[in-house]
Amino acid sequence: AAGQTDPGPDRRRGSSGCTVGGRRKSEHKLTIDEALVAGARQTVVTDFYRDCVKDQPASARHFIEEELVTEQGFRNSFAVEDALKNKRLTQAQLDALVDRRLLRRSHLLGTDRIELTHDILTKAVVEHRNLGRHKEHERRLLAYVGACVLLVGTLGYMFFQDLQRDKEESGRQLAEA
Repeated sequence: AAGQTDPGPDRRRGSSGCTVGGRRKSEHKLTIDEALVAGARQTVVTDFYRDCVKDQPASARHFIEEELVTEQGFRNSFAVEDALKNKRLTQAQLDALVDRRLLRRSHLLGTDRIELTHDILTKAVVEHRNLGRHKEHERRLLAYVGACVLLVGTLGYMFFQDLQRDKEESGRQLAEA
């Protein structure tokens, strides 16, 4: 109709370069780039790993972090029989981790083996392993510092007691003289 303006479908969309309520939204443009996607993906993977192991004992997490990922950050497989026999995992723990799709079973070279389900999980496992190692290092350092403080305190106390004994002995000798 004459005199009417059609705001068009883009007027309310809010996308870059479009207007919402008469204002341009380009200053609030959301840019999705590879870094954002990669960061979000790693957060999702890390959260997935954390959720899979949160109710597992430390021994199960330690097994996953130390045996199923190499020091260089690559996936490693482990014989199921050895894991169970050496009490690295219980059957219930193994079943739970397989059901959660963190671990998978495969048959290789005549034996059943377990490994992480995908290479993308290795970075999250390595980060968790490194965090655990850092906390253990801090715990040991704190214990060492505590032992040193205790030792210095004990030596100081012994030194003070020795001085006190010498003082009392000198006092007795002066009193006798």
